[in-house]
Amino acid sequence: MKKNKTGKYLKYAIGEIVLVVVGILIALSINNWNEDRKSRKQEVKYLKNLQTDIVLELQNNDSLINYREVTARAAAHLLDFKTLETASDLLTLENTIQQVFERKTFIPTNNTYKELLSSGNLNYITNDSIKDYLLELDKMYISIDNVEHHMYREYEEYLYNISVGNGA
Repeated sequence: MKKNKTGKYLKYAIGEIVLVVVGILIALSINNWNEDRKSRKQEVKYLKNLQTDIVLELQNNDSLINYREVTARAAAHLLDFKTLETASDLLTLENTIQQVFERKTFIPTNNTYKELLSSGNLNYITNDSIKDYLLELDKMYISIDNVEHHMYREYEEYLYNISVGNGA
């Protein structure tokens, strides 16, 4: 072989290697772009589901607030009950007791959040403040549950015992 042909082959081989490397880099870039696109699509899906959950949560909270207002009025009425003079008074007392001691508890609308946690997909949410709000919301749910248990214990201790004593 002549030196001239070896140089041509060497240049050709280096050119082929550079072409293969460039091709691999382009393929990796396209793959990364496609993966990012899929991740963003999944993030948008989760964010829309979270938005739906929040709208439902607000409706749920409004309903619970109305229920608690009615229950608070019934509890105040129960404490004012002094004597049972008629059958109508007895029926009113029974209805008021049912209203006060019926347990309608807060059930969070957090299916998307639970799915994000259980599947390990919380990392799809790229906005750190949204992640922080979700984690704080979860803490608030636990706090609400604790307050409800305390509230119902108070109802039983201070309302039920007094109302039964007054009505007897």
